[in-house]
Amino acid sequence: MPTPRPFLALPELTARLLEASAEAEESLLGFWVHHRLEVADVAAPIDRAVLGGVSADRVAWAFLAGYQAALCALIPSHDADQLAAFCVTELGGAHPRAVLSELRPSEGGGYALSGHKRWSSTVPAVEVLYVVAREGLDVAGHPHLRVAKLDAQREGVRFEAMPPAPFVPEVPHGEVFLTDVAVSPSELLPGDGYSAYVKAFRNAEDLYVNAALLGYLLGAARRFAAPSSMVERLFSAIVSARSLALEDARAAATHLALAGLLATVQLASADVLAHLATLSSDEARAEHARLSRDVALLGVAAKAREQRRKNAWAALATDSPYAGPDDLPGGDLEP
Repeated sequence: MPTPRPFLALPELTARLLEASAEAEESLLGFWVHHRLEVADVAAPIDRAVLGGVSADRVAWAFLAGYQAALCALIPSHDADQLAAFCVTELGGAHPRAVLSELRPSEGGGYALSGHKRWSSTVPAVEVLYVVAREGLDVAGHPHLRVAKLDAQREGVRFEAMPPAPFVPEVPHGEVFLTDVAVSPSELLPGDGYSAYVKAFRNAEDLYVNAALLGYLLGAARRFAAPSSMVERLFSAIVSARSLALEDARAAATHLALAGLLATVQLASADVLAHLATLSSDEARAEHARLSRDVALLGVAAKAREQRRKNAWAALATDSPYAGPDDLPGGDLEP
């Protein structure tokens, strides 16, 4: 488990959250430049996520801040100033057997990487790619996965933009085509590509993106003069999210607390939407329309999250409150 980076003291974080302003921003790179400057002195990825959210004028930019913070938490060597994409999904999905991208030894040393990734977030507006690929088979005949770090402009890398998603359409997604891309041994991340990165990123993305969303909701509540009780609840949820960043992301107790945090974000989004609906200004109406559209983001990967919650209860209690299929939320939302 990576060593946590120093948190901001709570009084300092509080001041920065309450003093932050969100300027209207239509460009992903415009927000990213502003965000990097705002958090240049902030070490902990969870604090970078929350502060990115509170300075975002829409869910899309909060997602971006949270996604990038999750990569920083997962890969401590990652340069937080570089916009990155984690490239896992292929035509058959993200299961290890579906990963057909391949690392082959090169004659002159190192490796050649070839494959095709789809639905990679922030592509093509990226500087760095973290690409999951197979490096042969293990003793049981299963793919042995590794993660390679690549410059996005390296020879053999090609992008194709995908159509905008129906929610957070400001965040681009693209396909990545890799043809005999040179990879040095030092560019392979340590550890197993699936357990240490692919599986771990699901938890990290949920925590850091939802922490950023709480920051966005707090900022929206303050911008539109929501009751102080709503702001207090959002602030309390942010403090709870920060505490989870210190815990073992693989532990059942962490998964259970994360399930509660995700439910809190759902309820908080509904509260902010209800408040915005009472306002008549053009700005409030625009914010309400965007947030109404983008709350669908919270339903992505619902089945995987529900299975994680079910497994956590099974590990922690013999008398699980899980009630069976009727207790399941809706299935994954495909853009």
